[in-house]
Amino acid sequence: MAYQITKDQKKAIKETIKSIEHDYKTKVREAEKKCNSLREEADKVAERERAAIKAKKEKADKEAKDEYQKTKSEASEIHIQLVMDLVRNVILDIQSKNLEQRGHLSRTCSTSSASSSSCCNGSSSASKEDAEIKEWVEYATDRLEGHMPRAQVRQRLLEEVASGALIRQHQAQQEAMRKTDELQRQLDELRLLQTQLQQQQQQQQQAPNYQNGQATLVGMAMVEDSAPPAYVSAVGSTEIDVGDYGKTGSKK
Repeated sequence: MAYQITKDQKKAIKETIKSIEHDYKTKVREAEKKCNSLREEADKVAERERAAIKAKKEKADKEAKDEYQKTKSEASEIHIQLVMDLVRNVILDIQSKNLEQRGHLSRTCSTSSASSSSCCNGSSSASKEDAEIKEWVEYATDRLEGHMPRAQVRQRLLEEVASGALIRQHQAQQEAMRKTDELQRQLDELRLLQTQLQQQQQQQQQAPNYQNGQATLVGMAMVEDSAPPAYVSAVGSTEIDVGDYGKTGSKK
């Protein structure tokens, strides 16, 4: 007779298999949940890292842009100032030289020998000066148009020229004061030397008179020392009475 599994055994085996399957499914679900949890955590970490990287990148971009703008602004201002300084100095030189020429023409025209044609050159030189200055202003405007509007360039250049003129005037005044002080110092030294020379001349003129006077005094002293003995009484001498002459004979 063949071996047969009893009904209870079959039931127990099936229950065991179901239990095994349940454990399997439970472990799979737990593993899936854990995996999902880890994935979510990894996503969060990645998101934080991406945010940090993004913030770091944005910070680096901002710093780079700020540095670029700062460097560009500094370079632009240097460019503007250098062009302004050069053109300003050119204009000031033109004005100063023409001013000297006009002063020379004014002095020339004030003399009777000046011709009318030479006196008319003053107005023409002023017109040439205005044209040349305008040319330089327009040149600076063209060169700096990329940094600021043309009207602003003209206005700033005119301000630079006015300021430079005041500075040059102040420097000229300081130089004139320095030269005046130097001339005054030299004049004081000359006056002191002149006074010393006058004193030396007076001393030299007084020296012969003093020597002549000394010689006269010495001569008078020599005359007094050579007087005859009869006019000089001996020190400690006594007078002899006439009656005493009889007593002076030799005794016998």
